[in-house]
Amino acid sequence: MSVLRRRLARATATVATLGIVGRIVTTVVSIAIARALDPEEVGLLGLAVIVVGLLSVIASCAETACVLNRAGNSDSRYGWAAFVIRGGMTAVLVGALGVCVPEVAPLLAGDAAAAAQLIALVHILQWQLILELGGTYPRVILQRRLKLSVPTVATLLQILTHAVLTLVCLQMDYGAAGVAWACVIAPAVGGSLLWVWLLRHEVLRSDGGMESGLWKAVAGSTARVCLGSVMGYLNGRLDNILVAGALGSAAMSFYGLAWSASRLPLWIIDQIAGLVLTPALSHFHADVERIGRIAREALQHSYLVLAPLSALVCVAAPALVSTVFGSVWLPSASCLRVMAITILMGPLIAVCNGVLVATDRAQVTSIATGAHVVALLATVVPLANHWGILGAAWADLMATSVLTIALCVVCWRSVWEEKLEIVSTVWLPIVAAGLAGILAERVVGAVAEEELVRLVLQALVITVAYPVAVVCLGGKRRLLELMVLIRHVMWRDVGSSVTA
Repeated sequence: MSVLRRRLARATATVATLGIVGRIVTTVVSIAIARALDPEEVGLLGLAVIVVGLLSVIASCAETACVLNRAGNSDSRYGWAAFVIRGGMTAVLVGALGVCVPEVAPLLAGDAAAAAQLIALVHILQWQLILELGGTYPRVILQRRLKLSVPTVATLLQILTHAVLTLVCLQMDYGAAGVAWACVIAPAVGGSLLWVWLLRHEVLRSDGGMESGLWKAVAGSTARVCLGSVMGYLNGRLDNILVAGALGSAAMSFYGLAWSASRLPLWIIDQIAGLVLTPALSHFHADVERIGRIAREALQHSYLVLAPLSALVCVAAPALVSTVFGSVWLPSASCLRVMAITILMGPLIAVCNGVLVATDRAQVTSIATGAHVVALLATVVPLANHWGILGAAWADLMATSVLTIALCVVCWRSVWEEKLEIVSTVWLPIVAAGLAGILAERVVGAVAEEELVRLVLQALVITVAYPVAVVCLGGKRRLLELMVLIRHVMWRDVGSSVTA
């Protein structure tokens, strides 16, 4: 196994593991917030987080552009360029908040008192934009040098800090404002860790003045990344807003629970793609053949791991919801069954998006995300009005399918002349997982009635039946390659190799 592949595999394992831990912590905190605050406060806090989160995504595009650009300048120059550009964008965005929020808040919040609270929360959260700026330079340096575990650890520390401060603020009855301040302080802690690590291992350098070509290249890349990132951010929140508008906040809470649970593996995939796959692909942005080989291998391993998880979520959704969240949340189970299918689209979305960003074609992802927005607007409200939250779940599935197909088509036309052999890569694990899921449903459903026992037995049946089905369908070599890769990651065995 090559040194690069070992580093990427280990970074992937680190990002995935820490991503799972971080997402679990975030889920626990979300439940605590929902139980401690009244629905109106939760809604206003959510609106404030969405507004400031969108601006954070816009500002962070300068970092992404400086990580991906390979025009021959030093890492240090790109780090300082990202800091300067993001600083300018942050100043403009914070100024725009001060002007626009008082005008927009009444439209979003309704009555004057709620609008005033929304404005206050946004004014607190705007400090998050300023504190995130502090970690720009080390994040760019570390990602350009593929030291990817350090930013991941910093992200986890940020999540843990936010969780602890949120729980303390809720316990002390500080309400939504306390949660907002927890969101503000957490990025400062993560950024401080990045600086501590960088100052212990690196020497700060300026490398002279910035060339005009560098500014032009970074500015152009920032604009292209921004176009795709903003659409992607809005896509991830639009259906929840539409469900709330169509069915009310109570129905949206059930839909949102299923949505968040189904997005957990997709979020982890996005983290891996953003912190590992995209920076790695950017090293070979001119070598289309090698990028295609890396993308195929990423898809192959991703589907081998995610397909049985999708089957388990689909089959065991009622037991999973009842055991983890309580029986009061059982209406979410029907939505979760449908949304389990969207897990299977995650690798394709992440890999195609990563390839387009790494080859400096991030702007064309807006075609796919635009199609996704249109599909959501066309399907969520009609289906939700007719079939409730289950109809909204089917609308989400259809819109995600549109996004996946559009991204694949855009990627093929923009980067490759030939397809990535997607069907031959993904069909085997999906069919094997489907067979294992059917077996788990038939066997366990007949012998177990208690929810926790049912969940454990279904997981055991799928764990055993899935690899057997993969081998029987002719996927023994793929399974062995994945096992060797995992062994390299866990035990750092450099004596074996995996066929590229």
